[in-house]
Amino acid sequence: MSMRVHPDGTWEWSNSGGDKANLKADGTWESYIAKTKERTRVNPDGSWIRVVDHVSYDLVPSGRGMAVNTDGSWRQQAEHVTLYGTSDGKVYQQKPDMREVGPDRIPAETPAVPTIYGQDGVGDKSIIPLRPRTPLKAGQKNVP
Repeated sequence: MSMRVHPDGTWEWSNSGGDKANLKADGTWESYIAKTKERTRVNPDGSWIRVVDHVSYDLVPSGRGMAVNTDGSWRQQAEHVTLYGTSDGKVYQQKPDMREVGPDRIPAETPAVPTIYGQDGVGDKSIIPLRPRTPLKAGQKNVP
């Protein structure tokens, strides 16, 4: 494992398996898990995106992954279905047609929040990584 902490508190981490992560000065972070080819990016506003088997951090129509917005709404794309969670607690399935689905049709782990090595920092002067926005589960509503 290799860990490099910079004087400004930012850091970079990698291991021999090809996994890596980096923390920026504003608390945002990115990670890559080589085994699953999974890339995650947490933005300054807490929104985040995770893509699988893709070289960019964009959730393209044919891709697999998940994006979560600041209001807790989300989109999860798999090979055969796309699910959308809205800020009013509804979940919709796209493919074959757009329709609302009940909580019993959604896997319990959906949506799952990403984690990063060093969640509480990696030393006295380390910047603390931003905590990703928790996506709303089916039936939960965003209360401003």
